[in-house]
Amino acid sequence: MNFITKSLKIQKENGTVCNYKVSFEELYGTSISLLLDDGTEKKFNDCDLFESLKLINTYFENELSKLLCNGARVDVCSSGMSRSMGNGRKVYITVLGKQARRNDLVDIFDFAKPNEVGTVQEQENYHKKWISSLG
Repeated sequence: MNFITKSLKIQKENGTVCNYKVSFEELYGTSISLLLDDGTEKKFNDCDLFESLKLINTYFENELSKLLCNGARVDVCSSGMSRSMGNGRKVYITVLGKQARRNDLVDIFDFAKPNEVGTVQEQENYHKKWISSLG
């Protein structure tokens, strides 16, 4: 197995930004391991990497912190093809009233600005709004 390690930026409640290490199996993994401040490792596992990242987002929401990555953006969604062929590692940045296109694909672990990210519930609400906007 080939494991990838990435750095995720987390904005704490007080505004400071910290780096956390995450690792996952490149081709078929659905689990993401997160190295916590105290040196312990916590695993988050769901049907694909995007869903596992949502679990990490919820974990940090409970600490009043924000994930600063594309997978935590309010305006992203995954497609069936991305989930089956890319294990949910790529998501589409969506715009109300516009169909998502291939050039809208981004890596879930890449950096996103604090004003672009939100809660898992905000993602779900935006996704419903986006679907409705397509007519």
